[in-house]
Amino acid sequence: MQTFLTSYRDIFATNLSELGFTNRYKHRTETFRDSRPVKMGFYNQFPHMHKETEKHLVEIKKNNIIKESTSKYHSPVILVKKKTAPGQPQQYIFCVDFRKLNLQAKNSSFPIPRLENVFDTIGEVQPQYLSCLDLHHGFWQVEMDEETRHKSAFITRNGVYEFLRMPLGLKNAPLSFQQLMSNVLGGLNW
Repeated sequence: MQTFLTSYRDIFATNLSELGFTNRYKHRTETFRDSRPVKMGFYNQFPHMHKETEKHLVEIKKNNIIKESTSKYHSPVILVKKKTAPGQPQQYIFCVDFRKLNLQAKNSSFPIPRLENVFDTIGEVQPQYLSCLDLHHGFWQVEMDEETRHKSAFITRNGVYEFLRMPLGLKNAPLSFQQLMSNVLGGLNW
């Protein structure tokens, strides 16, 4: 397996600078016609958490995940603790609290495979091999639609930014990701 992975090293991202993205599908955030821009202030953070936020901002801006914005939409940033091994330094996942925006977003529709169906298919086919792939920052491999990405804007102490790639927490993001995967895999069953 190691030989295989080494020979195809160029297609595996191990950090954000190697992360690719596709324009085969772009995520749109459609809101109801009478919706007003979400305008929230930034959440107060302890100094060490502010430094952590800044560290994430520098990295995701450098890797073209976000850009500075003049959007009228402002959702606040939250950092979520990552599960870490004992003795390891605490790590955080950079998230935006899109709950108010999500209340204004229209529902999308695309079928998400049910786990029961996946297991039934595996049982019927009885494959010799099973593989499980984890796409490194999978959502960030989906481009945001240019017309609606301003709605993904978030506010920090240092300014307003918007996502160029699909963030965690947006309503319909899992459906967009599934639609992309179904498109890319072109009818391959689980």
